[in-house]
Amino acid sequence: MMATVRNLPQKSLNLFCLLLLALFVLSLSACSSKTPVSSENFSKDLQAQGFEIVDLSAKYAQFAHILKAFGTEKGTLHIEFYEIDSNDNASAMFQGNRARVEKFKSSGAVESSVSAAHYQKYSLTTSETFYTVSRVEKTLVYAYSAKDDKGALQDILTKIDY
Repeated sequence: MMATVRNLPQKSLNLFCLLLLALFVLSLSACSSKTPVSSENFSKDLQAQGFEIVDLSAKYAQFAHILKAFGTEKGTLHIEFYEIDSNDNASAMFQGNRARVEKFKSSGAVESSVSAAHYQKYSLTTSETFYTVSRVEKTLVYAYSAKDDKGALQDILTKIDY
């Protein structure tokens, strides 16, 4: 038995093609590569949100791959930002921090993970704490907060595209 092919009217075909094009553009924008923020912009952006930034670079001076390090705390929110000398070292540092966070995983914990060529993100929510580690090219953010402040921390990191 042969299937019958029905001719679609030209308007329907045009609409279908337009819909496919729109979906294609949306999928590209959803997968677009992230742009790393500089340490200066990290500091400026968080100061604009009311955070006091501390230069942690001297604390990590013995680690040649860490070029700059900054941190801040406010309430239960804790955020650290690092500029690393190479993508490979940043990826290795991401993996190390991820492994450190994974040790807090317990029954009922919720985790999520994203990995692309120059972007990695891992998040873990336990019964009490939210942790996240993000890498964009040669930069890394390590952050955590009380579970109740997870939304506030996510909002801050979204504003700087991490």
